[in-house]
Amino acid sequence: MSLRRRAGKARKPVNVINFGAAGKRDSNARNRVAPQNQISNVSRKLPLSIDVNWIVDASDSFIPTSWDIAALTGITAYRLISNPFDSIYAYRLEFINTKNYDYYFRDASGDVYEVNTFRNGTHYVEYNSSAPNIIHIYGS
Repeated sequence: MSLRRRAGKARKPVNVINFGAAGKRDSNARNRVAPQNQISNVSRKLPLSIDVNWIVDASDSFIPTSWDIAALTGITAYRLISNPFDSIYAYRLEFINTKNYDYYFRDASGDVYEVNTFRNGTHYVEYNSSAPNIIHIYGS
């Protein structure tokens, strides 16, 4: 890289990362790493744990979650129903999320059901239980 001078004023060189024809980084390029305190915390998610009282409902519509559940878990609505589909499972929990978590739902019998969400949207888990109401959500 050459520096051009203008009428007696020198310009400071700019850090440029050059890639060669093979796509490899030029050996003269400087690696710049942001200090740890400047890295954004946006992508970091906190572990969650919250008690809920989601009961099996005959309604076909989603139930909005409270603001504290939505803020902590990213779950904005749910539907817990007796499974209407021809399935070996008696119950179906559907939910809409806005955060990507590996969710764990505990029912009143103590059984735990996992749903790992890689995208935001509607997800579900089907299960059998002697006490199907969901009483706790935790995730990571």
